[in-house]
Amino acid sequence: RKKKKRKVDENQSTYLYDDEDDIANSLKEQLKDDSDEVFWTLNHEQFLFDFRIESIVEYINERVNPTAGHIMRLMLKRVKRNTVTNELESPKFDCDSIMDMVETAQANSSSSSSSDPSDFPTVTRKLLENYLDELCAPSVSALDKFGDNFTINFRALLEELRLKHIQSLCSEKHGVLAGRIFRLLHQNKSLEEMQIAEFATASRNPVR
Repeated sequence: RKKKKRKVDENQSTYLYDDEDDIANSLKEQLKDDSDEVFWTLNHEQFLFDFRIESIVEYINERVNPTAGHIMRLMLKRVKRNTVTNELESPKFDCDSIMDMVETAQANSSSSSSSDPSDFPTVTRKLLENYLDELCAPSVSALDKFGDNFTINFRALLEELRLKHIQSLCSEKHGVLAGRIFRLLHQNKSLEEMQIAEFATASRNPVR
């Protein structure tokens, strides 16, 4: 029997699909009667947004260090998601505004009885400037700098996350060396067998 699309709540965009009209009607009646039973749907857009944020922070922790990850997390909290394109949109930050966020986070961390004050490290103005420069470096490309302003380079960050995921799949299926070779070929476009063995610090037989 052909499935029919039934709207569960007139005020929500949540739909129930079922083969039997009587089951769908019964569920609708339960909702009208203020039943205790609740129907949930996954907010895919928000889930993907949160997942990307956490993945970016994890990448910065590994690429730079956890202090840089703390700074990046503060900046990511100001990011908004375009509800039409579902893309991440970065506001502009200057060093003063980032320093204000850091000082507020440090004050909240030290005054909170439920968290360890060491959770957020002490970051001076000079140290912050050094971290921002490092996050702008081509080897990281987490931030773009325009004059005195910074924006988060989501294009480069999400591309790096995709590459990490593919490399992880290669390593899981074919071994760590295969993942390393994939990364080398992506970075250099093309390499000879001897070059791959040299860069991957492996003998030619397993590379072949």
